[in-house]
Amino acid sequence: MATMLRNSALDLARARRRLVPTVLILGFIAAPLSAHVAGVRAPWSLVAGGVLSVTALSVIAARLTRGAVLRWGSGTPRQPRTSPRSRSVAHGAGILASVALAGAALGIQSGAATGTLPHTISSIAVAVNAGIVILATVPVPGFGGWALLLARVDLAAPLPRDRVRRAAAGARVAALAVGIAGLPIALATAEPLAAAFGAGLGAVIWVRAGAAVAVDAAERFFAGRMAKDLARPLTAVRGPHVRLADLDRRSRGEAALVVSGDGELLGAFGPRQVRAASQRHGHGARCEDAMVPFGALPLAAGSAPATALIPALADFGFAVVRSDAGIAVVEAADVQRQVRVWARIEELGRRRRLGGDA
Repeated sequence: MATMLRNSALDLARARRRLVPTVLILGFIAAPLSAHVAGVRAPWSLVAGGVLSVTALSVIAARLTRGAVLRWGSGTPRQPRTSPRSRSVAHGAGILASVALAGAALGIQSGAATGTLPHTISSIAVAVNAGIVILATVPVPGFGGWALLLARVDLAAPLPRDRVRRAAAGARVAALAVGIAGLPIALATAEPLAAAFGAGLGAVIWVRAGAAVAVDAAERFFAGRMAKDLARPLTAVRGPHVRLADLDRRSRGEAALVVSGDGELLGAFGPRQVRAASQRHGHGARCEDAMVPFGALPLAAGSAPATALIPALADFGFAVVRSDAGIAVVEAADVQRQVRVWARIEELGRRRRLGGDA
């Protein structure tokens, strides 16, 4: 059950991360569409059915094309289905299928009178397939364009630790291009929103590219480490009725255990919980108001992989580790500092190796 809940939470988090780029892309495509569908002389039920059919056919065509190319390219053990070349070709084939459908719809649109059902449906087909192409090429982690960038980087056979950084560099170039492209599109279509959507999408690509580099560095930092390697002794112990306002400034900025009068472990809290409890309860906030109960806060074994700490660090800002030496804590701020230093040292080493090779 815990695994199912964690997976559901991760799926929800991924959906939230994709929401803003998706809305920006759909707005970028839909901005000039209103002029083509205004004043349609057909029942809206028929128009809605046509929209749903066009959308479903467009999505199915792109996916079937990608799947067919992947199956065709996986015929020999030397060329596995997940090879960078197969992924690149399959992804490109799906994009070409959407481009072809958009071109065919554009031909129908140009030959149909404005306001008729063929003109409206073909206009929507152009927009839908254009949206599919952008969704498949925009280099935001979680979208097809990011997977395509990684596949293209893999084709060049870089160092395994270098792939995300190189993909992020390409994504930032694309971010600048998208941000600039919104202005001529807005001028050509007389839709100022196109410029705003283009600038917003470019900003999202830029920020997400940097976040992908940071996440990749964190994942490689955690790999091969155990939870006890990142933990430090947890010596701060508070009673449940101690007021947060009575804690000194340093104590409010670090994790602490909450223990009852008879020594029972009730929970723990960190800076994030202190701020939230202080905002809710003001100066009367107590440790029991801030603490995360141990029923909701998992205790990781010291010998567990360090990656097991990531959900708690993301949810609470700290993780509690139980080892032979007692209770220890891992704080997100400490880990972030260690990751930044480690990534900087790794980058300096990479540059030195490249300079020596040159």
